[in-house]
Amino acid sequence: MTADVEEYPRKLTLRESGYLNWLLPEDRRGYLEFRNKLEGFVVIGEGRRGKGNLVLGKLGDEPEEDAPLAPVFAFGTIEGIDQDVLVTIREKQGEQVEVEVVGSKSDEVPDSFIEKRRWSYSRWSPSELGPESGAPVREVKISGKEDAGFFLALCPQEKRLWIHNESTQVNYLIPVTNYFNELMMVKGIRDPSLALESSNLFTHLRDFTDEELARAFLSYNRLRRKVEVGSDRVEISHEDSRWRKLLKFLLRR
Repeated sequence: MTADVEEYPRKLTLRESGYLNWLLPEDRRGYLEFRNKLEGFVVIGEGRRGKGNLVLGKLGDEPEEDAPLAPVFAFGTIEGIDQDVLVTIREKQGEQVEVEVVGSKSDEVPDSFIEKRRWSYSRWSPSELGPESGAPVREVKISGKEDAGFFLALCPQEKRLWIHNESTQVNYLIPVTNYFNELMMVKGIRDPSLALESSNLFTHLRDFTDEELARAFLSYNRLRRKVEVGSDRVEISHEDSRWRKLLKFLLRR
């Protein structure tokens, strides 16, 4: 029997379109602008990661197979009874965007999928708990050009970090290993048992000062531009952060 071969180009299914629009909330300027860029896009082919990895582009275009994998722009999860659906939107490259809508146990999302809850980093705001775990998030304020603000957010429970742009309300996920390398440079740590274990970022988060964390991000951002900070000023609050207060409360229990 010949396996079914999907034909391209095609329109996004109602499910795919619904998931992508959810991940690009229209009440946040940066995500709405990205959603508007997808107007008129269709699925022009399958990406290199297989089923569920879709390449969106203009009708008549072909997927650019030699292009490097673009950084993640938005990520979220729809949790189900038997498995979860992982939704990823990558940054726009030229006139194409790669997205992924895949199951946690199988590439394709079954028709019988029953949703329990959903969460994403697109809807996180400063002072909130981690979107996946509801755990404390450590925040470091970084001043930008024209008084635009950025918050570096680190959630040990979720083992993720991201940068929040106050102006656009976009949250950019930061690769842990690349960031940790810059943090070790800032700290002047060269011991391989420490410098090569990026998990130390979260297990020893209390050992790093706000200024060290901010300096590491600024160094990372110079090499792999995420946001236009415009300066190297670091704004540090001398008051106990919400993260520290929560940690103190939990340790007293």
